[in-house]
Amino acid sequence: MTGQPLRILQILRAPVGGLFRHVSDLTRELAARGHQIGIVSDSLTSDGLTAERLGRLEPFAELGIHSMPMPRTMGVGDLTSPFRIRRLARELDIQVLHGHGAKGGLNARWARIGAKHRVALYTPHGGVLNYRVGSPVGLMFRLFEQMIVDLTDGFIFESAFAQQAFFRMIAQPTQPTPVIHNGLAPEEFEPIVPGPDAADFVFIGEFREMKGIRYLLDAIADVRAPDGRPATMVMAGDGPDMAAIKAQIARLGLQERITLLGARPARPTLAPS
Repeated sequence: MTGQPLRILQILRAPVGGLFRHVSDLTRELAARGHQIGIVSDSLTSDGLTAERLGRLEPFAELGIHSMPMPRTMGVGDLTSPFRIRRLARELDIQVLHGHGAKGGLNARWARIGAKHRVALYTPHGGVLNYRVGSPVGLMFRLFEQMIVDLTDGFIFESAFAQQAFFRMIAQPTQPTPVIHNGLAPEEFEPIVPGPDAADFVFIGEFREMKGIRYLLDAIADVRAPDGRPATMVMAGDGPDMAAIKAQIARLGLQERITLLGARPARPTLAPS
């Protein structure tokens, strides 16, 4: 690759959570540096803010925002999407395929097969690294990861933790493996002053069992403020385990202490809480 502007296709499954924050920031900053960006995301997964989030990236994604099926585990989309992404990359004259998360990474590297002039980069985020050691699905994904290490031109990790977990669980690649932390915008350093009715705790994130939310709920049931008042919490997010979380809140009798806001950005959640 030269110092000229690049045509880059970022590939991810679900446009939610910290992974999408990373892709959003990267898209904006790469576009500001003159690169042309396209985005491919899953057509099967969304929450209440998905369309809005993707819409905000349209001005920075000169090569378009595209969707195609990428099931969370394994499905028909895993057989068809790599071919569709490869065709899209050919049509857009893509030079760099950057896959984010387990499914984004698999699709980026499979789509590169037969196109050695393209660079395939992979940022695992949590993805395959989050599965328990004894998980059959986790084992399957780790085997896939090991099989396609050589299809990858570089591994970019968002944290040293993810880098070391990958080395331990998957492989220690000979390709470049830098750690590049996600940055913060200047406005994110503006202080947030809690209102008089602020909750004691705030959770913001995807509602998935792997986030450990059930332990948070179990713990807050017994938490009291210094004056003896039961602690309160607001929770902003959405996800596949929403029903289970609601059921646990009801089972613990926390309906009056926990407010579910649905998916919404972090700062508006924190400001009134």
